[in-house]
Amino acid sequence: MSWYIMKNYLGGFKKQINQSHYHIFNTLFCLFRNLKKAQDSVFRTEKEIKDTTKEVGDLTAELKSLEEKATEVIKNTNAAEESLPEIQKEHRNLLQELKVIQENEHALQKDALSIKLKLEQIDGHIAEHNSKIRYWQKEISKISLHPIENNPVEEISVLSPEDLEAIKNPDSITNQIALLEAQCHEMKPNLGAIAEYKKKEELYLQRVAELDKITHERDNFRQAYEDLRKQRLNEFMAGFYIITNKLKENYQMLTLGGDAELELVDSLDPFSEGIMFSVRPPKKSWKKIFNLSGGEKTLSSLALVFALHHYKPTPLYFMDEIDAALDFKNVSIVAFYIYEQTKNAQFIIISLRNNMFEISDRLIGIYKTYDITKSVAVNPKEIASKDFVKLVYTEDSSN
Repeated sequence: MSWYIMKNYLGGFKKQINQSHYHIFNTLFCLFRNLKKAQDSVFRTEKEIKDTTKEVGDLTAELKSLEEKATEVIKNTNAAEESLPEIQKEHRNLLQELKVIQENEHALQKDALSIKLKLEQIDGHIAEHNSKIRYWQKEISKISLHPIENNPVEEISVLSPEDLEAIKNPDSITNQIALLEAQCHEMKPNLGAIAEYKKKEELYLQRVAELDKITHERDNFRQAYEDLRKQRLNEFMAGFYIITNKLKENYQMLTLGGDAELELVDSLDPFSEGIMFSVRPPKKSWKKIFNLSGGEKTLSSLALVFALHHYKPTPLYFMDEIDAALDFKNVSIVAFYIYEQTKNAQFIIISLRNNMFEISDRLIGIYKTYDITKSVAVNPKEIASKDFVKLVYTEDSSN
């Protein structure tokens, strides 16, 4: 019985030993597997550290290179900033020289046009005198000599014996005399030709006097015409320069930095080809006015209108929705500029933009009720003042 118990005890103990071996094996296997994973992880980590170290080295070298480049850029920037005032001064000097050159060019163009007009006038005089010369040469060729009544006849000189001896063929002379005598007998002289000639001469002298008078009047009219042309040119060029300068100023003010220019297509003859209007909006290149957008065309046109108003003010202007293509900022700029111009002119503006009509001296509203058009006129400043007083009174009462 005790042996059986001992056997069972040993069997249980053996079973526990086997289980312990199994657990130990499993534990060792897990440890080995974890060790393998740890080794792989360490290997990967070491590789990543190595790669990261290499990458850090590359980035450090790149950073050093960038720092050197940045130092060079800063150095160049400082040098540029130091030389900027001198460059700006040189730029201003060049602009001043350009302005002087342009003024000289305009003066030369004006002189060239004046010389051209004088040459045309001289060519006209030359053609006129050449025509007179041809006429009188033709008239002279028609003139022939006739014996004049009451004037002594020129006597023919008598040949001396020596002259007679020098004649080799007397018969030819005799024949020639006979021929001339026959021709004289055949002629039928018009004795009234001299009187007719005197009448024609008097009529001719009268016509010459009339021609001289008419020619003198024509020359006076031509000179007056040339003087008017020259006066028109001088007044046009003077107004053109004033309007161009004012246009630049107005466009720069309306666009906060743009530029505009009026150019003659033909500087020698301003009235033949017209004027080209070019503008340079802020931060853009030069463009012809027909290549601009709607808002840019509006600002350019208003700048030109205000420049013309500056040169020759008009008492009354009508403007229909000039702010339709403008944004809020440009509408405000145009509105305040027009408000400043109302000191010497009256502007009537049709507008749907509140920042345009709120600063007006008088606001007329047009509306329609029951198919009947009605209008109401108010003073925006007076209404704004009343609303402000009412608002202040309400706040004081609530406090």
